[in-house]
Amino acid sequence: KVSALNLVTGAAEWTFDIRAAKPEFMEVASTIFLARLVVQGSDRLAAVFEAYPRNAVGDSNTQCRRYFLAVMDATGQLVQAQQVTDPLLDQCNHPHPYGVASDWAGNLYIAFSPTVSPQAPLVPADTTLIMSYSRDGVFRWKRLNVGLRGGELAVARGLLYAEYTSVVLD
Repeated sequence: KVSALNLVTGAAEWTFDIRAAKPEFMEVASTIFLARLVVQGSDRLAAVFEAYPRNAVGDSNTQCRRYFLAVMDATGQLVQAQQVTDPLLDQCNHPHPYGVASDWAGNLYIAFSPTVSPQAPLVPADTTLIMSYSRDGVFRWKRLNVGLRGGELAVARGLLYAEYTSVVLD
């Protein structure tokens, strides 16, 4: 669940529950939980949810994962939600969204990398899939970067900066 709190009272203004908003996601996931949250602007909030795939060997002990993206408006209403898919995310090496950022227009960038450690702390591999979505959660593009270690992302002046590299992307 994602909640917005009243800054004066601390009471919940609204709560978004991915399980209630998109029950069909539970057909492919046994457990779903929040992985990353990013503000896309004063009227948009994006949440990346991580999940254990249903019927995976060991279920919650598996290194297999599924990911879902939900974009909400300022009142917590769902704008768009979808499963994030790519062959890299189908591998059972705990691919993880190590970085999530948004630019001035609300475009979203997510950096997924396989994990080379079997348990926390998670250590990213030297391959990173960067995906981009619009402020409304519409897929824009993706790029697989071999040799780029997974890590945090930052956006400034229209450029995308990835941790662990001196390469800047436009």
